[in-house]
Amino acid sequence: RHDLDGVVVVTNGLTIALALEQAVPRFTVIVSGGTLRPLQHSLVNPLATSVFASVTADLAFIGCTGVHATHGVTNVNLPETDLKRLMTQTARRSYIVADGSKLGEAHLGVIGPLDTFEGLVTAGADAAAVAELRRAGLAVVTAGGAGEVDAPPHDPASSRP
Repeated sequence: RHDLDGVVVVTNGLTIALALEQAVPRFTVIVSGGTLRPLQHSLVNPLATSVFASVTADLAFIGCTGVHATHGVTNVNLPETDLKRLMTQTARRSYIVADGSKLGEAHLGVIGPLDTFEGLVTAGADAAAVAELRRAGLAVVTAGGAGEVDAPPHDPASSRP
């Protein structure tokens, strides 16, 4: 989006940092540092934790490998899980970002229960899986093809401070 200026992005994702390169200088992109996870192109401890512990983000967008109505938001890798949990704890508001294949899945590391998050942004999701998460109290925004979006009305009273 070209209408955004003064955005600061703090990430442990190298792919995300490179994708945002074209937005510099309108965006400031800060990469956490840490140990490289080559297949995921992400950085984890020891340095990443100190960076995320020292910032308070307005919004955190958290990727994961599982979003389950009972087990919450999960991830297969424990070092990444710890970092994502920290990002969620230090941000003012957190959103889950997960494609439809992640819905209904639960994995080893728990990032947090569903009520930790303002909502989920997903695409390619099964309607039954979306309905189950909504019944569990999670706001879900589904993005389909051609800009199609399905979302419940936003309730400002439900936002965390």
